[in-house]
Amino acid sequence: MIGLVSARTDTRWWHDDVASLADVFLLRGRLAFGDGAAAAPFPSAMVIWNATAEHRMRMTQVFPDAWHVPVGSVGPTPEHLRPEGEQGREALVLADVPADEGGA
Repeated sequence: MIGLVSARTDTRWWHDDVASLADVFLLRGRLAFGDGAAAAPFPSAMVIWNATAEHRMRMTQVFPDAWHVPVGSVGPTPEHLRPEGEQGREALVLADVPADEGGA
């Protein structure tokens, strides 16, 4: 499923339905429709749930200036997307990594 959405990363729906659940392509600039006289008052994103490698490649070609945030690359990985054998394990947080290995 693909959606063109407002990139409202501070909202509950973004955290519940987008973050860590979908590939996100943050679009550069503001979209304008019709005669293009007025751009949207918010940033936009293309969101793909259950994206394949083909989807990702095509989106990168169509939106070369978009910033791709791959599924699971931010925040805790949802249980159903964790590799087999890692279900039920808590994700590591940066504070758990020793400082000499890039931790805080």
